[in-house]
Amino acid sequence: MHETVKNSIIPPVVRSESDHLIQTLLDKENLNVFTSASNTQISSGQLFMVDCKASTPQQVQDWYVSKPEGTPFLLLSPEEEHLAKMASVCVVNPTEEQYAVLYEITKEGGTCVTALGYSPVREGHETDTKIKPAADCKSTEYFMGAVRRSLEGPINLDEDSSVVTGPQDPPEEMICLSPYSQLRMAVSPITFLTDREPFDSGLATNKSATSFVAYYTPYLFLQQIDNGTKNSQILIVATEWNILAGELYANDEHDRGNAQCNMTGTLQPDPSNSSFFASAEPNDFSPKSSTGNGSFKASINERIHYYDTTSGQNLSYNFIASATYDIVDWAVSSNCTGTALGPNFYATQPTNCENTPAYGAGFYKDNSKIHDLSPASCSGGTLNFGTFSSWQTEAGDLVPGPLTIYSNWNAMVYRWYVDKGTWGNKPYTYSEYCPIGQSFTVDFSLIQPPG
Repeated sequence: MHETVKNSIIPPVVRSESDHLIQTLLDKENLNVFTSASNTQISSGQLFMVDCKASTPQQVQDWYVSKPEGTPFLLLSPEEEHLAKMASVCVVNPTEEQYAVLYEITKEGGTCVTALGYSPVREGHETDTKIKPAADCKSTEYFMGAVRRSLEGPINLDEDSSVVTGPQDPPEEMICLSPYSQLRMAVSPITFLTDREPFDSGLATNKSATSFVAYYTPYLFLQQIDNGTKNSQILIVATEWNILAGELYANDEHDRGNAQCNMTGTLQPDPSNSSFFASAEPNDFSPKSSTGNGSFKASINERIHYYDTTSGQNLSYNFIASATYDIVDWAVSSNCTGTALGPNFYATQPTNCENTPAYGAGFYKDNSKIHDLSPASCSGGTLNFGTFSSWQTEAGDLVPGPLTIYSNWNAMVYRWYVDKGTWGNKPYTYSEYCPIGQSFTVDFSLIQPPG
């Protein structure tokens, strides 16, 4: 246990005239924060905050390694280079540039990483400019909630997760990290518009924005066969999405509306840096499919072999985890290709949205009144779901260290309106995707054969 951070490696931090939003909120709430410029001893219950605009990637890594064990670590404006350095000393990390990243210690001895990304550009606009989150947006509130919680001490890894049920503890002789860690990614809320022209006086805008929070929990195992002479690695990732749709469609005063109707995504270990292939069915991905109403189950039951040095025998461990969901007017199908594994969650009312909705499908027969679309309707809707994906390497072809897991998601918005013209009512139907990229790294350096 380190008692202090070595002062010799801490230069003064030069502050700009405008402070980082998260720093401003921390000051406003008078939270107990230690910065790399304060040159004082860190005590229990303090947060170590680093301004990456005034710190090199190597400094960030050194401070994380030398800080007292259990101290939460907050990065402001980390570039990809800072996160790359952190990937070699921390169990899991985002790979894309983030607005702020928080590292917490869990009661299980792992790390929970919460990332606050830059706000996405509104639909219809293309720019390389990064938009910082607003102080009152839900993603910032979510991130600040994690910062406040970090000062209370180690957390339970699944304390914010009410859906995914994890596996039993693995045997002591097994070489693994289970669970490895948890990465939480909050996407800045997105406001969807229906603004196609021509239009008949009126514009449908969701009354409240849609917010997205994703949870990734990786599990890493070394599989040993033939008395430990044939070794391979197994990667299992539990994914959970909590989506708050808000009030997503206008009433039919102007016969306009919009609603989220689809959430499609995949996870994939970097194929250029590993020999991972999808595990055998049914453990490569869950769930495969469901009906439009009722319930579905996401589950995994994978047998993993390991070498028990005490008995000198090959034994096995079953990774069993599951989650059951009740759904109304939504369904799920597979979105898997090769080693890219993931689901396609889609609304089934008022039309089947597994693919792009059919022309005019959001309207009643006279093409003048909009169907209600539940659950993402004006009553406010949520979509919570979890999945499990599993991969393994060829025997003898092991990943030696950090590995990027590509995460690609698309939220689809179903938009419609009616124009009343001389020749009667004409319906217009559109669908538009909002891409969400949340790639992260995991480190296999400890998942190696003995010696």
